[in-house]
Amino acid sequence: IAMKLWADEQRNGTIELLGTFPVSTWSAIVGKFLAAATVSLVALALTFPIVLTVNYLGSPDNDAILSGYIGSFLVCCTFLAITMLVSACTRDQVVCLIVSVAICTLMVLCGYDDFTRELGKATSPATVEAVVAFGVWDHFSSLNRGLFRFQDMAWFASFIGLCLLGTSTILGAKRA
Repeated sequence: IAMKLWADEQRNGTIELLGTFPVSTWSAIVGKFLAAATVSLVALALTFPIVLTVNYLGSPDNDAILSGYIGSFLVCCTFLAITMLVSACTRDQVVCLIVSVAICTLMVLCGYDDFTRELGKATSPATVEAVVAFGVWDHFSSLNRGLFRFQDMAWFASFIGLCLLGTSTILGAKRA
């Protein structure tokens, strides 16, 4: 969804045209991000018949299902923000795809027990704790269990905000 957002603008030369419009770079970034997030939200909403089926067949914890949906949407938004940042750095969408997938995969791996166990053999426990806190899995899994922790919401919001701010900085530097 996001790998073409800025890479194609740069490759086709339409980023210069976008720079002449009476909109700020930040509004274009937020607009593109919200459009991509809306597509992700629609994709998640299309899985809702599964929830209806599960409710018909049994009595699941709907609050846990809702928090799982919220967690999934926040992870999608985080990965979209990362991909937008990488897309602003490159003109090629394939390069953007490869780099973004590598970064997002690393962020998911940071929370797996096998990965952290092997990392713990090579580094200190404080380093392992920092790597786990950086990864997305720890924050998603608490939401997936139905726990709404302020630190998870703050992590998602700050990570998305930093990626969008980085995108703005990169595009502003290319514009000048």
